[in-house]
Amino acid sequence: AAASAGSNSSKQTWSWRSWWKLNGPLLILNLGSVCTLVGFTRSDVLELRALSMTGSTTFVVYQLAQQPIRWPSIIWSSLFAAVNAVKITSILNERQAPVALTQWEEEIFHEHFSPHGVTPKQFEKLMSKGQRKEMKAGALLSRQGEQIEKVILVVRGTTRANVLGRHLTAIGSAPGNREKNVGGDSGAWVGEMAFLQAMWDKDHAPEKMQKRNSKPKNETSRENQESIDAVVLKSGLPLSNVEGPYKYCAISTIVAAEDIEVIEWSFKDLEVVMKSSSDIQGSLTRAMTAAIVGKVLNFMVSRTSALPSWATWLDNWKNSGPRHSKVEELDEEEEEIEKASISRPVPKLAESSVSGQPSILQSVASTWISGPVI
Repeated sequence: AAASAGSNSSKQTWSWRSWWKLNGPLLILNLGSVCTLVGFTRSDVLELRALSMTGSTTFVVYQLAQQPIRWPSIIWSSLFAAVNAVKITSILNERQAPVALTQWEEEIFHEHFSPHGVTPKQFEKLMSKGQRKEMKAGALLSRQGEQIEKVILVVRGTTRANVLGRHLTAIGSAPGNREKNVGGDSGAWVGEMAFLQAMWDKDHAPEKMQKRNSKPKNETSRENQESIDAVVLKSGLPLSNVEGPYKYCAISTIVAAEDIEVIEWSFKDLEVVMKSSSDIQGSLTRAMTAAIVGKVLNFMVSRTSALPSWATWLDNWKNSGPRHSKVEELDEEEEEIEKASISRPVPKLAESSVSGQPSILQSVASTWISGPVI
């Protein structure tokens, strides 16, 4: 009788509340650990930080339910959660904060940036670093073979582009191109190839470039190199034998066909914007990469349907700049240059992300230089 009374009293004392009091903190800790683990699998930085903050918060709750309370662990976990909360607020502000844009800014935003994931707040930050300029007809935006240190976006007007005197409508800008061309008005961007290449080299290939620059050259190879560099300079590709950091050259001559309006960013200012957050770096990279791909598409479509004009040849003659000392002898040394180029390839525009595969920039440049005229 006494035993049965004891078992009845034990049954009466058990409850879900007592079970939760005993096991609840452990379940909360496991939930937070799962959130942290899942966060490490997410590619979106907002999701990663939100899940990481959840894991830190649950760890604080678990520690508060333990005896004795371990305050150092609680303080550190609270600090981690607070940092993530601040960053989450910043990301949400960049992605969703309302921005007052003028009609002129809205048109630029919706045509060139919104389709590629750039948010209004990111666009506002980008525009704060840009310079709005008006250029007269005949003004030079870029000269083939010369160093380029700025990115230009043509927002109003028409431009003409040529490479070695060959008319390239694919990299020119004109009203209506967005609806008319397969690749849109990708020619509105000038210098984006050089900027992306410079960013890639700075982040991924500094040691390789330094080793290449430090290789000794004998006299014979130096003469061949000078001849090849004459061709490279004329083509607009960056020279391979420059000392120190590479200089990125324009691969085409682009001239204003009428009065135009542009926005300019120096490489330095644009890099500051790109490095300010991973979100804006990804979205602006997509916008400029889309312009490169659009130029390729427009080129492939239009290469058989356009012919050079006298205006194009005149632009190339007026803006060709000083000739390289070796360029004057190219006709006489054509065979020697071709033989030398076989043993030493033209320098790369950018490293491909896939080993052994040419980059988009290499393919575009080689196609524009060696392909049929348009």
